[in-house]
Parts: sequence; structure tokens; C-alpha cells
Amino acid sequence: MKRNSLLIITSLLVAGALWLASCSDKEPEVGMLTINVINPQSGPVPWEWVYLATSLENLQNKVYVDQAQTTEQGWVKFDTLTPGIYWYDTEHWEDYGAVGVYLGIDTRAVLWVNTPGPGKK
Repeated sequence: MKRNSLLIITSLLVAGALWLASCSDKEPEVGMLTINVINPQSGPVPWEWVYLATSLENLQNKVYVDQAQTTEQGWVKFDTLTPGIYWYDTEHWEDYGAVGVYLGIDTRAVLWVNTPGPGKK
């Protein structure tokens, strides 16, 4: 009986310590967005500029909050975004999309590009 009580108390102490260790005082202040740009015919689109705006109108008028280039595997990450809705587009394709970004979450999106367009710089 004494052994079972000791085992139960030890288990509770370990569980409590793990629970407290997972707590953090710092609240996340930003959201993140990771986009994978893919062409259905050729696969990931490397070294493509991706533009980010807060509305479709801003995207069309080239009023961007951020821009970055995809990696060799077609990935691009924006990691200091205020939560909200973001519209995204690329430099050489006419396809675009929108996604919600949430506080402290890495939102992931895929942009399927299949409509070539003129450079948008």
C-alpha cells in the first residue's frame, strides 16, 4: 500500500512539473504564413517573388506589406505578420489567393500557378 501511494505521488509530481514547464509567460505577438508555390505541370516554382497585401485592391495596386522570394523548393515564409486576412500573388503568374493569419500560428497555403503573366515589378 505504501509503495502504491509513493508511486501515485511521484507520478503526480512529474505530471505537474511537465505541465508547469510547458507554460510560458510570453504571449505570441505575430502570426506566420508559409506559402508553397506550385505549377501543376512542372512542380515547385523556385526563386519566384511572392507579394503580400492586406486586400485584393492593395494587391492589384501593388501596395504590398511584404515580399519575399521562394526557395529552390518553392516555399516562402512571412513570419512577422499582424493577424488578419492577407492576399498573395507572384511576379510571373496571374494566379493569386487569400488566407487568414492567426496569432502565434504558422498558417500554410498552396498557390497553384498555371496562368503565365507579364512581370509585375
